[in-house]
Amino acid sequence: MKTQINTLRSGIIDQIVDENTQKIGTNKDILNPIWEQVKKENPEFLKIEVNFNGEILEFTLKANWSLSRLSCWYFGSMKNEDLIKFGITKTKNKQAHISISSGNIIQIHNGGKSFTHICPSFITIK
Repeated sequence: MKTQINTLRSGIIDQIVDENTQKIGTNKDILNPIWEQVKKENPEFLKIEVNFNGEILEFTLKANWSLSRLSCWYFGSMKNEDLIKFGITKTKNKQAHISISSGNIIQIHNGGKSFTHICPSFITIK
């Protein structure tokens, strides 16, 4: 089984969390080794499931590495129709996307000015 991030917390105040999740961010001493392992196990792509309000959405995110290969974030497109499930308005002629950075920052974005963060507890890495 792959290393998971669903036990991590981002600490972002306005993120979407489930009722059982604390909004206190995970300590970097715990976060960093988990994130390093996720990057090692998924050097090119990160396949995830987002279990949100009883619905499972699947995404494949591409790894985006820095030139030094020290930092990485994952980015993938999503259907504009899925934005509504997260309370985000669709934007005409813009591509919706989801990204994961630092192991605990998950952003869903409409390609324009509207975005939201969701808690890592909604994510399962496949």
